[in-house]
Amino acid sequence: MNLQIIIMLYVAMSVAVSYNIKQKLNSKTEKWRKKINGILNKNKNGVELSLDINEFEYPGTNDTLRKVNREQWLEYYECLKQKYARSGAEKTIYPEAVMALEGTSVELECDICVSPAEKHVIELVEWYFNSSSNNSVTNQLVELDEHTLMSPESKTLMMYNIQVYQAGQYWCELGNTLATPYFVHVDNSSEETQTVWPDEAPKGNHASSPTIISRYNLKAYSSWTEWTECSVCNKVGKRIRYGYCTISLLDNSTHKHVTDERVSKSKFELVNSKCNKRETNEDTTEEEEDPKKISDLVATILPVFKNKIPCRSKQTPKLIQNIKEIKNRKTEIMVGFCKVKCKENIIFEVRDKAGNVLESANNSAGIYSMLQDPPDAQPTVTRVTFYKKHGTKTTLKCPGNMNTDAPVVWQIGNKVVNPKLIAEQSRGRIYVNMKNQLVIIELLFIDANIYSCWQNEELAGTIRLEVTDEIEGIKFNHHVFMFGAIIIITVLLYVFWKAFKGRKRITKH
Repeated sequence: MNLQIIIMLYVAMSVAVSYNIKQKLNSKTEKWRKKINGILNKNKNGVELSLDINEFEYPGTNDTLRKVNREQWLEYYECLKQKYARSGAEKTIYPEAVMALEGTSVELECDICVSPAEKHVIELVEWYFNSSSNNSVTNQLVELDEHTLMSPESKTLMMYNIQVYQAGQYWCELGNTLATPYFVHVDNSSEETQTVWPDEAPKGNHASSPTIISRYNLKAYSSWTEWTECSVCNKVGKRIRYGYCTISLLDNSTHKHVTDERVSKSKFELVNSKCNKRETNEDTTEEEEDPKKISDLVATILPVFKNKIPCRSKQTPKLIQNIKEIKNRKTEIMVGFCKVKCKENIIFEVRDKAGNVLESANNSAGIYSMLQDPPDAQPTVTRVTFYKKHGTKTTLKCPGNMNTDAPVVWQIGNKVVNPKLIAEQSRGRIYVNMKNQLVIIELLFIDANIYSCWQNEELAGTIRLEVTDEIEGIKFNHHVFMFGAIIIITVLLYVFWKAFKGRKRITKH
């Protein structure tokens, strides 16, 4: 009997202890569940926010997802291999020098390798800029605007209608990772250009052949950009590509790597010091060719820039630029004819389960459905007004850009400019140059008008041109103006004070 009581008491105590432990576990489990839910799902203004889990990162047993996951990792490893190979024996980052004419477009790739497991941090990539016109090293975050864009996937920096003030050093960063820096030089139409035609064209100048400069182990050649888009669609238009003078070593085996002494210097110190030296001596007279100096410069500069640098880049020393064969080589602009079909209208449709169209919106006409995401904002049309003196020469550049490299089509008023026709009718007084700029040799009063530039049949910018005539003998002097204004204000204050004083006397009487 006593044994039965003892067993019953033991069972009762075990159940009580088990229940107590279970209650505590449930309490802790509930507490942790609330914490996890608080992290994963935050209720903010009635909207549930959840963590974005990439299904390709955790493919499980899904063969398709596993295949995609494997391809992503292989692509990442290949990126690392290529970057390691480009780093050379010194295992360092080599900069690239880029040349561009003002008004053209430039794309800079961000070659940071991001693993599939870190795709969520790709949004943290940022581009930095150091202006070449500023002698002090001031790193600025690149401000993205309607003509300076960054690709959301590859983080490539795209600059349309690039201007001189945008010249300088660019590089992208992700955390502590630094990518290849670019030295961008923008020519403001000071460099001579020549028009060439493709080899298929029976007439006209063709592209220049590479020039061998054996005494300095150099080769000068044209480095070509990709063809631009066609200027029009559904009819014959034109496209352009640019050939920038570039130099490389003929035999790079003896100068494959930079010496240890150069490598020991801080990042790009050698390049920047030579660049700053060039900028401070830009107005000096041309130096005579010194074979020893030039050979040393060639052996120093070109390996740093991976054996390729534009002839007129800020990073190319004057001694090298003044070599006769390099100095005489011009930037080439190749013109080609093209004919492409106009893009078909993009129609967004909403259908029911039976396939019946409930709603349609012509996106190409700027009409969007409420069920679509907001469209990307189009660049604004730039409008400017110029006042130019009668009889002077004027060059009109398109002030805007539709974020495309398509050649500009000009209109005067509501009439489309035919470059060949306007040059003939004006007897050469007005023409369109190869940079798609409208040039007026001698301004007349009848030239006052609205000039508009178009890309892909979309308005990019307008120029209101006013032609003025300066009256001889009358010159504006702001010092005289300020002196006269002071006298007038003093007289007015004196008259006001006398009138107020007289009124005060009348009131007293």
